[in-house]
Amino acid sequence: MWLLTLILIAAALAWYLNDSLRSREVVMRRVGHACRQAGVLLLDQTVVCVRTRPARDENGRLRLRRHYRFEYTLEGDERLTGSATLLGQRVELIALGKR
Repeated sequence: MWLLTLILIAAALAWYLNDSLRSREVVMRRVGHACRQAGVLLLDQTVVCVRTRPARDENGRLRLRRHYRFEYTLEGDERLTGSATLLGQRVELIALGKR
């Protein structure tokens, strides 16, 4: 019985890691596009997941809502912070912080 439990835990962990990597790719692509549209430069070409929690989508399905932070610059001398929120694999919000 303990072996089955261990296999289920390992499978859940593998799913979570795979889902997290796919989500990061989705949000990275969308944040990069949003920064280009706004005429700003995404710094370090990366986003950082700061919070993950369960939430329901518009159809009532349980998904993971992930909140990401990233840094960008307007002119290259000041680092500004932006945020993005993903529900499942769908981007809900991308916000560029104020000066």
